[in-house]
Amino acid sequence: MSIAVFLNILLDPIFIFVMDMGVTGAALATSIARGSVAFIFSLTLLRGKTGFKIYIKEFIPHPKIIKKVFAIGLPASVGQSVTAIGLSIIVGVVANFGPTVISG
Repeated sequence: MSIAVFLNILLDPIFIFVMDMGVTGAALATSIARGSVAFIFSLTLLRGKTGFKIYIKEFIPHPKIIKKVFAIGLPASVGQSVTAIGLSIIVGVVANFGPTVISG
């Protein structure tokens, strides 16, 4: 991440000021910095010369594990969705009372 941040610090002024792209330039610089570092580290992991090696065949999903993930994750996500919808309704009602009540 520190490499991506450093690269972003270098690219931001170029895209924002030199190329006069403003906020779009900042977003583009961030995407380029993070994407290039992710690509380099992915290649490093796939080659396996340093650290550990990962294999493409390990990315094949196993139906038994996927079924277990859904069995655990689906009820949890439904519960979180109900909570989020309820909170949205409460915030919608509170928003009708104005900025003083919202800030409180």
